[in-house]
Amino acid sequence: MSSGGQFSMSPDSVLVEAHSRAARPLLNDAAAPTAGNPNGDVPLVLFLDYNCPRCRAEDRTIQQALKHDPMLKVVYKHCPGKRPGSKFAALAALASSKQGKYEAFHHALMAARGQLSQFDILTIARHVGLEVEQLKRDMEDRAIENVLERNCALAKELYINVTPALVLGDEVISGVLKIHTLERFIAKEREEAKRRAGSQLRHFDSVAAGAIPFFGHECRFSRRAKSLIWPGNAVLACKVLHSARFLNLAERDRTARDLFSRSWCFRSAIGVFHRSLARR
Repeated sequence: MSSGGQFSMSPDSVLVEAHSRAARPLLNDAAAPTAGNPNGDVPLVLFLDYNCPRCRAEDRTIQQALKHDPMLKVVYKHCPGKRPGSKFAALAALASSKQGKYEAFHHALMAARGQLSQFDILTIARHVGLEVEQLKRDMEDRAIENVLERNCALAKELYINVTPALVLGDEVISGVLKIHTLERFIAKEREEAKRRAGSQLRHFDSVAAGAIPFFGHECRFSRRAKSLIWPGNAVLACKVLHSARFLNLAERDRTARDLFSRSWCFRSAIGVFHRSLARR
């Protein structure tokens, strides 16, 4: 239940397409560079810093995954740390998109060794064919700075405080993964995406009928739930779950905190499910 006591939701509605508060800027920021299949069925988001050795190792793993998986899409979120040169490298990489050289520049920066200085970064830029003076001017564009600010704000919202970090569906994974581990996460998310896509209408019917999947259980709402949410008014009368449904008080408290933290996405979920039902 939210702090205002107005609405409740199910974790099953989290990240069905873009239901969560973070999903829209996470996946649909036009300024974010991408790789792989632009219409891929599994979007993988990488938060990175070019002066982070572990980010370089993670990028090598991702490049392997891209070679093996034609339906994978990678979204790059530059979130530079405090290392000297990190922010300069991120700004330069984003600005290189204006000359159509992001991919080549990105790979060259990731292939570099040691800490990159501004001189190193501009030397690499020149080597991949970027017009350096134009690059410098583009780096001064406030819109480029805004992209970094959005990325870092998003990382904070997702409790990401170290790079590299991957976001797959509603999973946030920190650290460097081996290729077989990454492929396992991708396969899991692919199956979850199929399950979510197939359950949208059934899930809405369940809500409209007064029952919504709730932490692995069926939480029954009052008979008034259907009229309260139809045609999209996200105000529900919800029965309190009995403590016996949980293994212990710690689990119950974790569940309550999770419900509170995720409750913001219920309004958009109701709207999406309502539109889906209307198309039937």
